[in-house]
Amino acid sequence: MMESLIGAVVAIAMSFGYTEIKMRKHQKQYNELVSRVDIMEQNLSRQVFTAMLPVSKSIKELQEFTGIR
Repeated sequence: MMESLIGAVVAIAMSFGYTEIKMRKHQKQYNELVSRVDIMEQNLSRQVFTAMLPVSKSIKELQEFTGIR
C-alpha cells in the first residue's frame, strides 16, 4: 500500500515538473511572437504611408490639372 501511494505522489510531482517546463517554453515562444507582431505592425504603418504618399500626390496633381481643385 505504501509503495502505491509513493508511486502516485512521484508521478504527480513529475507531471507538475513537466507541465511547468512546457509552460515556460510556450510562454517564451508566445512572448517572442508578440514582439515580432509588434514590429510587423510598426513596419506596416510605415509601408502603407510610404505607398499612399505618391498616390495622394498624383491624385492632387490630377485634380489640379483637370480643374477640380
